[in-house]
Amino acid sequence: MSNPKLNRVACALTALALALPASYAAAQTGPGASAPAPSPSGPRAPLGAAVREVGGSTFVSFAEHQRFRPAGGSPVERAEAVLGRVLGDLGRLDHVGRLVPRRVLEAHGYTVVRFERHALGDLLVPGASAIVRFDAADRVELVLLDLGSPAAHDPGGAIVPAPDAGAIRASGFEGAEILERRLVAFDDGATLRRAWSIEVQRAAHERVRVWLDAADGSLLLVEPRIRHGRGRVWEPNPVVAEDMPSDVELPNLTSSRFLTGRYVRARSCRPTGVSECLPEQRAVADEEGDFLYDPDDPAFDDEFSEVNVYFHTDRVAEYFRSAHGLEWTCCEESSIIDVVANYVEIPGVAFENAFYSPSLCSRSQCALMAFGQGQMRDFGYDGDVVYHEYGHGIVDVTAELAPFDVDARLGVGYEPGALNEGIADYFSSTITGDPRLADYLAGGTLGGESSLRELDNDLRCPDDLFGQVHADGRIWGATLWEIREAIGIEKADALAFAWLTTSPSTATLGEAGELLLETAESLEVLEAADVETVRGIVEGRGLPGCERVVPMESGRTYQGYSGQDVITGNLGGGVVPLHYAIDIPADATRLTLNLQKRTFAGTYDLYVRDGERVRYVGARMPPLVADASFTGVGEVELTETSEHALPRCQTLYMAIVATDLTTSGQSLYELTADLETSGDADAECPELPMDAGVEADAGVGADDAGATGDDAGPAEMPMDGGDDGCGCAAPGVGGALPPVPLVLGGLMLWAWRRRS
Repeated sequence: MSNPKLNRVACALTALALALPASYAAAQTGPGASAPAPSPSGPRAPLGAAVREVGGSTFVSFAEHQRFRPAGGSPVERAEAVLGRVLGDLGRLDHVGRLVPRRVLEAHGYTVVRFERHALGDLLVPGASAIVRFDAADRVELVLLDLGSPAAHDPGGAIVPAPDAGAIRASGFEGAEILERRLVAFDDGATLRRAWSIEVQRAAHERVRVWLDAADGSLLLVEPRIRHGRGRVWEPNPVVAEDMPSDVELPNLTSSRFLTGRYVRARSCRPTGVSECLPEQRAVADEEGDFLYDPDDPAFDDEFSEVNVYFHTDRVAEYFRSAHGLEWTCCEESSIIDVVANYVEIPGVAFENAFYSPSLCSRSQCALMAFGQGQMRDFGYDGDVVYHEYGHGIVDVTAELAPFDVDARLGVGYEPGALNEGIADYFSSTITGDPRLADYLAGGTLGGESSLRELDNDLRCPDDLFGQVHADGRIWGATLWEIREAIGIEKADALAFAWLTTSPSTATLGEAGELLLETAESLEVLEAADVETVRGIVEGRGLPGCERVVPMESGRTYQGYSGQDVITGNLGGGVVPLHYAIDIPADATRLTLNLQKRTFAGTYDLYVRDGERVRYVGARMPPLVADASFTGVGEVELTETSEHALPRCQTLYMAIVATDLTTSGQSLYELTADLETSGDADAECPELPMDAGVEADAGVGADDAGATGDDAGPAEMPMDGGDDGCGCAAPGVGGALPPVPLVLGGLMLWAWRRRS
């Protein structure tokens, strides 16, 4: 998870910028290794590496003339030498713990060494990483640190035994099996604590990771571990093929009878009637060795679907091998991925989805892709869906993008998951050459993953954020597609893949934009004109530095997503992923805010703050610092005479809490701001209070005289708008966040896992 930046001071960053050339030159070998002689006042500043903070990550970038080849034989040894110096110059060696090599990736002239972080007695810190990228000459080109919260002193104390029964109860899967348990250093966005990470599974698509506090066994989080989505074959689906299947060669078969090959094993589902699917190879070759079955949709025993998923899985595997030199592996042992067609769990009951379930190496359990037989459409009939799901598998063996992120200022967000969806969409579309995904499934009864998406769009960040992974993933996918249209397929594919190998697992859209530009500037296949084209597209999409604060326009309705009940509701205190802001001009006379639900579930509180963002404070309830709050859905009006006055000549910031998230489940909402002005060009700004713009710990109501900061409780203010309107209160910051009941089920718009 992305976390607050480790304590840094400006002088440390300045010192790094000045000191890197001298300290690193001593480790150089080969041509250009001589170190410049320092001036009497120290190294020459123009040769210093550029250090930038983007979201929760630190970029240390080396221009062409600053790069060097560190001492050491292997890429890991060289990367360790670089990290030691970087962390030392940043003053972080005492805060990190230990960095352990995770994997080495080579692609498109780069060598990328990824490290995982261990702390609190050498426990893994899930999601934390350090990444070192070398150019084709083995010179360090980029160091990217996404280390999370500082390592506190070992708290000691007793550790409860792995509470398996509690994990099964929390999962909601009666009769489930414990697949794996591991003691880790859990990062909640502010601190590290010991926790049990317990993998629970009942059926192939019912798999979660439960996080329990190792001190007392209390529930921290439930994290879904399944990515839901969407020879004679469809090329690539019945819509594009105009209902005419094609007879094609099935490459790489190693069996003369079944659909088992060097890279794919295709099977069909035999439901047992007890929420379980037993995969079996139903499609059998004829006397000529062919698998020439005719399509039969909808049908629960369709051999054509088994043939189709084999063909398209083998095709996408070939794409990654030939274009990017990456061969997918199961725990670095087998290159065969299992795919299951006709997936259902109860005979005759449709399964409206497709999913990718990752490998679990401690159990020698390889990844699985499954394609449901829906009521009207077979998910295995659409090659776009096969490519998309395999794309998640490629993410799983490269960047391991997490499902969510915790920003210390904004709360829980789902941008890493959106990047995962966006890059999987892009790879699917670049293989087919079509920005439209899942044409066939768009005509049927859809699950959340399989709805049609188009990468040929004009969405921007943060203007068009929605807060949900598939919707926001369209911004990233469209950015890459626009680059592809501008500079060509091979260059764009290389750029997208090189970005993926270097991305932190908890990257945000803003961080992704910055890293894409960094990668474009050093990618060998790009010319200077290509780099400028990429820069124009990425900046045009608003990506560099983008944050989850949506700038509102008067009269426009903005729709958003509550977040997942099991993540936002429990870990994030119900604060929805998106924040909002609107500029109030000098001649403003009235602002009407209208917050409405768009689903059956959905009860919300609206928090506002003048001149600075509503601030997330994760360990309290309510978990926000604001000037005023309005309870319930409906309208609220701000004028110069309202209890919370209209803040003319300032920006009004807003955040929303979904108060029923853990009880009623996920929901959608819409927010509109209607601003009325006098049109007076000579209107003057009111005099601001002396402390305007100064960060405060809490808003204090009139009834809280004498209470300040953390001691301030909420002061009730009169209701606005009657029974149908929003009730208003000036909130302080309350006490500790009380236990929240966990509700699994309801609307599940997405689910994904993160490997620890």
